[in-house]
Amino acid sequence: MKKQNLKAQNEKAHFNKRCIERVGETLNRKEIERSIRSGKLQFYDRQSNRITRYIYTHNDIDYIVVYDKQRHKAVTILYADKERKNG
Repeated sequence: MKKQNLKAQNEKAHFNKRCIERVGETLNRKEIERSIRSGKLQFYDRQSNRITRYIYTHNDIDYIVVYDKQRHKAVTILYADKERKNG
């Protein structure tokens, strides 16, 4: 069995924590990653050469998924609108 990279493990744990914090439940990270790789999620912007952001809708609420293309992992999930974050 292939040993998983420590950074990839940390990104996975961080994503799960942020899902619970921001969405209120854990999301299927692997399904989101497959949707990103297959082009089903809408591209939002590119933060760097390694990090891109996509719009993900769950229960009619838009979120931004930060994706590490080098490790093929969803790093975190953010609110799409700033009002929701502050209010």
